[in-house]
Amino acid sequence: MQKPCALASPVAAVPLAGWDARAQGSVLKVRPLRTDGRIVRRQGSRAEPYRGGARARSNVCFAKSIQVIKMAHYLRDKRIGSLTITEEDVRELCDIFFQRMNVVSATRDKPNEPEIKGAHFVIRFDNRGYKAYSTDDVLTYWRQATKVERLVFATESFESLNSNRLRGTYVELKLDLADEQCWLVSSSDSKEWMDGSFTAIDEYLTKCKNKNRLIRTPWTPFAVYVLGQAVILALSLWLAVKIAPRLAVDSPVIIGFIILLFLYLPIWLFLHGQVMRWIALAFPNIKFHKQNRSLHWFGQAMIGALVIFALGQAGSWFLSLLGELIKSTP
Repeated sequence: MQKPCALASPVAAVPLAGWDARAQGSVLKVRPLRTDGRIVRRQGSRAEPYRGGARARSNVCFAKSIQVIKMAHYLRDKRIGSLTITEEDVRELCDIFFQRMNVVSATRDKPNEPEIKGAHFVIRFDNRGYKAYSTDDVLTYWRQATKVERLVFATESFESLNSNRLRGTYVELKLDLADEQCWLVSSSDSKEWMDGSFTAIDEYLTKCKNKNRLIRTPWTPFAVYVLGQAVILALSLWLAVKIAPRLAVDSPVIIGFIILLFLYLPIWLFLHGQVMRWIALAFPNIKFHKQNRSLHWFGQAMIGALVIFALGQAGSWFLSLLGELIKSTP
């Protein structure tokens, strides 16, 4: 029987071959897999073979000891949506993250040593992304942007940076124009720091709420689809009545209605997806509002009225043309 082989490193940051690492609770536990027809099981600080009835394989590996990785003890997260972010909001959020950087926190391993933390930010605009480490830099990029696509605010300790956020303290707010998954996450060994950071940011975000959540609901696609079908039914019936005198068939209204209905329904199936995209653009989950680059609501309403008027004129012209064609048909 081979002797157990000692690990080269006491910390299993990356599991060895034949071992399965799974996060359970706040601890990353390492579970042995089958090797050479045996199932390795943990007994105390040694890993010894369990002689089971599996098929024989080669390369038996024994582990002398494996140290688990301790993760941050407390975590809160929340999905973020229906926000309008202005330049002043960006400034205030940066200040909050810098304030949380100065609040004292410590890890469980070193409770008497305050963690060293830093704040950093990411802003993406016009298909380019930049990192910033001060409020002035973020605002400079904000003013340069034609279209802001993403903002990320973060404060985290060096322990969190070095462990890829497995340990240490961090709080992060992600706001993305194209991504529905926008989150606020706070984690630390200190419950007070975690709760304080999460609450301070969440309370400020309530001031940025807009009414888009009333439009962006699970029932919106269904309501739009039913409304579109109702419009198609009314339009088909109205056109059938209009062109009925020109149809030399029995029951011209019914025949015209059926023909128009089957003509418009496939068109609406395609247009429904386009309409939902227009609604998503008009009522975004996250809106980055730049005062000097946005139309006032009165201007937007005037543009909408002009578009509706143009569509009405185009529809009247099409109906008159259709009537002339039907009238000229022998």
